[in-house]
Amino acid sequence: MKVHLLAAGDVAVAVAERLTTVLRAAGDVTVTDRVADGRGLDPALWPHPDLRVVVAWRESAELVEAVDRSSAETGVPTTQAVLVHPRLRVGPTIVPRASGGPSNTIGGCQRCLDRRQRQHDGGIIRAEALWRHYAAEPAAGPVGYLPHHVSIASVLLAGVAAAAREGRLLEERNVVRTVHLLNGTTHRTELIPVHGCDRCGVTRPDASWSALSTELAAVGATLTAVPDRSGTDV
Repeated sequence: MKVHLLAAGDVAVAVAERLTTVLRAAGDVTVTDRVADGRGLDPALWPHPDLRVVVAWRESAELVEAVDRSSAETGVPTTQAVLVHPRLRVGPTIVPRASGGPSNTIGGCQRCLDRRQRQHDGGIIRAEALWRHYAAEPAAGPVGYLPHHVSIASVLLAGVAAAAREGRLLEERNVVRTVHLLNGTTHRTELIPVHGCDRCGVTRPDASWSALSTELAAVGATLTAVPDRSGTDV
């Protein structure tokens, strides 16, 4: 299996190096590009792998957007590990044009993740000021990391890679794992794609409303067609 790694930040480079050792031991071919000072962000220069992995030292909107857009265009599955202190987020694993999973959904992309975060996480609005600062100052961000941060990220990413290698990647599709790096708690969720997403959405109407609308219209037509028999003798 061919794996392309994109690493942004010192901890990301450490994770990529550890993960590379694991993947090559399993027989995979890996290429790592370090993203820094605007370098490494051009999808035209990326290889066409079986799996693309993003590792970032902090939220990196420009990087994940470039990867997500490329994934939608090329069909290359992607996953990510992002340190959002005090948590490590691994996933979602995006499999373009795929469907199924525990929630039997269709689609899933970075834009869906961003919208779901804003929908369910009240802290996102406060964090946006920090993200704007990151966008304006690419070198800004937390420094330093502990060895177990590298170990946790590389183990979780290796699990996703193993699923891809063994033909089980749909088991990881849209899965997000979060590890609290201070108290060790873990959380597993599934990204539910946003209906009508302009990147991964399907053209069919939202089933939760379109089916009901059709059924109600049919019921209304039936009631209109039934003659009024009130007051007649039986």
